[in-house]
Amino acid sequence: MTVTAIAKVTDRNRSDEVESLLKKHGLKPGHGPNSYTLVTGLPVTAFDQERSLRNQARLGAPIQDDLADQYALDMENGDTFPPGIAWRNEQTGLLELCDGNHRLEGAIRTRRAWDVYLIECAMETRVLITLEANLRHGRAASIEDKIHHALYAIDNGMTIKRAALTFHVEEKDVRGAVVDQRASRRADDCGIPPMSWTGLKQGHRRRLANVQNDNVFREAVLLVSEARLAQGQCNALIRDINQGPANEAAQLAVVARWRDELTELMAVKAIGGTEGRAMARRQGPRHKVRLALGFVEAFPDDPATTVADIPAGELPDILTKVDHALERMTALRKALADA
Repeated sequence: MTVTAIAKVTDRNRSDEVESLLKKHGLKPGHGPNSYTLVTGLPVTAFDQERSLRNQARLGAPIQDDLADQYALDMENGDTFPPGIAWRNEQTGLLELCDGNHRLEGAIRTRRAWDVYLIECAMETRVLITLEANLRHGRAASIEDKIHHALYAIDNGMTIKRAALTFHVEEKDVRGAVVDQRASRRADDCGIPPMSWTGLKQGHRRRLANVQNDNVFREAVLLVSEARLAQGQCNALIRDINQGPANEAAQLAVVARWRDELTELMAVKAIGGTEGRAMARRQGPRHKVRLALGFVEAFPDDPATTVADIPAGELPDILTKVDHALERMTALRKALADA
């Protein structure tokens, strides 16, 4: 890859470029609110690298190994790089970077001290500096980049409405991203295997996020992932969970019942033919109803897609059976409503 050039600094490691950026956002040399100070010779242990990596403006891998290796090699060869930009997290006592993750990684790999501009300013100003600093050497920020940075700002106290205005994105898109982020963090906290969560479609994940109890949430996610439920089936599962008793045991029982019935459904489909139909007949009325509803929920959302796959000669017979099924389902609905 082509390594982005960073101008060498002069005058005892000052950087005119970085200072111009800080001044552009209203910061002045010195101490106190809205100020910056050059701090030199910091050990790499002064930085919270994990939290710093979350602050980058772009999506994707926070550290590009080839770029960090290049910086480390340049440092070993005596090249000088501009200071980073950091702020002090008063809760941890460590510095978090707004800019300079790859340079810090280079310093870590070469066991060298490093210089940063330590800034003191409002969170919103810090976020804007982070965005501009991260992107000034590369491509313009995409919508995805801006939403990613809006999420960082919200994590640090900015409102959703203000973040949407600040980063010029639709508020509804930011709200949706917040829901997705919180659900993903929750899935991680609940010990859900990453592929079981990320392998689900966005619609599934957002519906599953409506399950309030964490243990029930985990079991529901695993069921939807393992059974590869269609969106309609996933919606029906969540409705069953949320419409029943709110206690954990009752909701886990709902998930367990769904798992049992889906296992039976899969067995019937796998066996097929006369034996599969015989197995279905051995189920009680309640199971038959749920099996039938399971098949209906699995239909494609677009009926035209289903019809297009049916040979023309079979259409009249299937239409007759659909009419018959509708009559029986209408009768069942009346009985359920009257119960």
